[in-house]
Amino acid sequence: MAKWPDVIKEEMWTYALRHAMNFHNASLQKDKTVTPFEAFTGQSAPWAVSDFCMFDSPAYVLWKELQDGTGFNKWKSRAWQGVYIGPSKCHSSTIPLIYNHTTTHISPQFHMVYDKYFQTVQNTRSMPMEEYLTKLYNTSAWWMHKD
Repeated sequence: MAKWPDVIKEEMWTYALRHAMNFHNASLQKDKTVTPFEAFTGQSAPWAVSDFCMFDSPAYVLWKELQDGTGFNKWKSRAWQGVYIGPSKCHSSTIPLIYNHTTTHISPQFHMVYDKYFQTVQNTRSMPMEEYLTKLYNTSAWWMHKD
């Protein structure tokens, strides 16, 4: 959110949690010989650590016309900008899910490039980070367990 506040919103926390869980389950832990996924299921994890990318990083996906090899206007951009939200569960582990912030659609994509350092997006936040985090903290709904 700090690097791309116009697109990355608080509502994406479920995808962030899923991404972190999958990464944890595919990673070897200290002093362990199997991943948590292998320990629980007895099978190797469907993902490798190398299949993961920086969560919420910008991704540039080749337009469908170019993927299909059909005619395309040479003056038009060749890719659309999306957001990486993790590996697909229905495809190969190397196929990522991409959130299209223009259409708000999430789909698996095959022909793409990541910007893992967020160099192609600008922070256009109107308020300083500390003020933004304070506002976020004050306006968030907190779940509290009551005995």
